[in-house]
Amino acid sequence: MKLDSFVHGSIKTADADDERHEAVGNRESVARRLAWIRSSPGYNPQPYEQLATWYRRAGHDDDARRVLLAKQRHRRRTQPPAGRAWGHLLDITVGYGYRPSLAGIWLLALTLLGTLAFATGSPTPVKQGEGAPFQPLVYTLDLLIPIAGLTRTLQKN
Repeated sequence: MKLDSFVHGSIKTADADDERHEAVGNRESVARRLAWIRSSPGYNPQPYEQLATWYRRAGHDDDARRVLLAKQRHRRRTQPPAGRAWGHLLDITVGYGYRPSLAGIWLLALTLLGTLAFATGSPTPVKQGEGAPFQPLVYTLDLLIPIAGLTRTLQKN
């Protein structure tokens, strides 16, 4: 089955009473539609985009993001090895931009790891008695968040 130029006007499901209603907010419904799109030969982004647009118009951004993430994962399988490796990295770190909370988790994990690593030993100052005492958390944040003067600002407060 080829779904090129396919358009969703409405997506309805039937419940136990055979009553039909819009299929939104149901993960199983999204998964069924994604499996249907993947059954089409080759990779074509249009059915994914169309389904995501329908979910957005229905007010279900989470379902739309789920569809667009599936689109990127399907696309990744069609790429050469270097592209697949890059795609895996993007998927793991930020979910191709559709799961930004992953970036926050990575930031928190790296902040904890850096703080623990820099807490094991304090660097020796170039000039004794000058400068603020070393703070591993502030130093780690300064390395992870590239804001000029972050260390000086946080150490003054």
